[in-house]
Amino acid sequence: MVGSTPQIRRIRFGAFDVDLVSSEIFKHGIRIKLQDQPFQILTVLLQRPGELILREELRRKLWAGDTFVDFDAGMNAAIRRLRDALNDSADQPRYIETLPRHGYRFIAKVEAIPEPDPPILATTPPAHIEGVSFDDRSLAVQRNSTKVSSKMQWISGLGLTVALATILTMVTNDWRHRLFATHASSNIQSIAVLPLRNLSGDPSQDYFAEGMTEALITDLAQIESLRVISATSSMYYKGTQKGLPQIAKDLNVDVVVEGVVVRSGDRVRIDAQLIRTDTDRHIWGRSYDRKVNDVLSLQADVAQAIATEIEAKLTSRDQSRLAAKKRIVDPKVYEAYLKGQYFSGRFNQKDLQKAVEYYEEAIHLDPQYAPAYAGLSEAYSKVEIWGEADEAVVRAIAAAKKALSLDDSLADAHRSLAFVLHRHMQDWSGAEKEFKRAIELNPNDARAHGRYGFFQDTVGLHDPNCHEYQLAQELDPLSTGLTANLASCIVGAGRFEEAVRKMKGVIEMEPENPSLRWALGDIYEIRDMFPEALEQYEKGAEVSGRHPYLLTLMASAYAGWGKPAEAEKLLAEMDKKYGKDGWLSALVYARMGRKEQAILELVADSGGNCGPGKCGPGASLFVSEWRFNPLRSDPRFKALLDLYHYPESARGIASTP
Repeated sequence: MVGSTPQIRRIRFGAFDVDLVSSEIFKHGIRIKLQDQPFQILTVLLQRPGELILREELRRKLWAGDTFVDFDAGMNAAIRRLRDALNDSADQPRYIETLPRHGYRFIAKVEAIPEPDPPILATTPPAHIEGVSFDDRSLAVQRNSTKVSSKMQWISGLGLTVALATILTMVTNDWRHRLFATHASSNIQSIAVLPLRNLSGDPSQDYFAEGMTEALITDLAQIESLRVISATSSMYYKGTQKGLPQIAKDLNVDVVVEGVVVRSGDRVRIDAQLIRTDTDRHIWGRSYDRKVNDVLSLQADVAQAIATEIEAKLTSRDQSRLAAKKRIVDPKVYEAYLKGQYFSGRFNQKDLQKAVEYYEEAIHLDPQYAPAYAGLSEAYSKVEIWGEADEAVVRAIAAAKKALSLDDSLADAHRSLAFVLHRHMQDWSGAEKEFKRAIELNPNDARAHGRYGFFQDTVGLHDPNCHEYQLAQELDPLSTGLTANLASCIVGAGRFEEAVRKMKGVIEMEPENPSLRWALGDIYEIRDMFPEALEQYEKGAEVSGRHPYLLTLMASAYAGWGKPAEAEKLLAEMDKKYGKDGWLSALVYARMGRKEQAILELVADSGGNCGPGKCGPGASLFVSEWRFNPLRSDPRFKALLDLYHYPESARGIASTP
């Protein structure tokens, strides 16, 4: 039995090492917190792997006979905490199997780790080496360091050589390759940074841990030879119980970064580790400790160390970008900026307003801090979607231009500017230039690729391979919106079944998201599957409070199905509830075959009332809508294309299957 002999002190299973003497458990070298009772249960299970351990035996082990306690509740809580620490699941156990009403069995392979030979040379480790901490809570390098002897021992010349080599490799961190596979970090092309855990002991610092995670992702994303999963998909795994193999499968990556952030006073520490997903093997780890005002340098150093470890090809431009990050920042400015980033990612009106306030606070503290202007521009570009178009558009453009005047290398600012130029200003050439620049600066920016794909569609540059949408979805595989965009694109390439399968998958993730319902309904409507389309549109209308666009789509489906009376009823409901909208009405009339009325609606709504920045959330983009195909030969429709300065590529027929 493992652990039954006195000399066995440490046990390994999966990614975990357990020290039975010190009652500590480590995952990939980082100590994880586990209370006493769950650890005692783990000890019993590890000592008898594969054997059923009865609940009664565990009760006697954990609670004395005269202890008055709700045993079942206490046992269940302890097992639950143990599973949480191991990222295990009762439904699909990897480590601890439950036999209902009986007990538990440890089902993973268990390996006893022999104690190392006694040290043959005494030395005192340095108090600190940059990138390496000797705190016993940190990484495997701290746990496995040679224990110090109180006396110098005389040894042979060969032994001295070996001992000195051991110390040298420990200091340089190259010793890790002796413990793990020599080529463990070769052939790595993709990476995901899982949410860094906040170990500051203060839940209000979660925004700081999230901000550090996103910053590390951003730094890695600028390495052209590496595919880096976006923060949106990475954050999905915050607090997850999923194991690394499943996460790797979900994200389709070769390695993941795990770690923790500790902020105390004016100092920040990151413990980061790199894990190969196909073997669940730790291949690199370091601890970084800096002052808060040097946090940008810390992030860049971590990114560069990871890139070096996985042998990613760093171009001179990559190196310049990382070097440019190494600058001092006022902690108060950076804290306000991170809070802005935190709320900007929430994408609802209340949180977006908070994001704006924090970005403005950062700008007030430091009017030269370019990233805050870039964040402010992105927040305003989202705010306009919620109805405050005119003012938000002006502010989004101004903030983006200010950011770029301070630092033209900010990909986020170029992306935000491109988005507004495209949606509201009908500045097609300017938008394309900014999209390309954003992607050049950050080739792993999923939002930039997705928005650029949409831009190409609206100006008639339809790509049958859906390259930009495909890239966006690969970089952010858990983004339902980007997956929906890809599905809509591949329908145009004739891949109907694949598109429906993708849409059903994302609707399962977010069944209450109306935009996903109308995207699937649109796919069905294009194929003249009107009952199926209406089912999706009606569900979308129900969860959105009968949004005008959902009413329009329902009317369109009825019109295409040859049921104009039902379409007219929905138009009347829309006009009564939301007021007249010529663009949306024209869509329905075009589907009814009433071309003259559709043209008149468009012309009336455009005459003087719909120009740059005046059409609500991108109404002029409806010109590229496939439902308008019957109108494209009319000279008045061509005049609309001139009004909005559409390029020649947009003069043809919109893409349909």
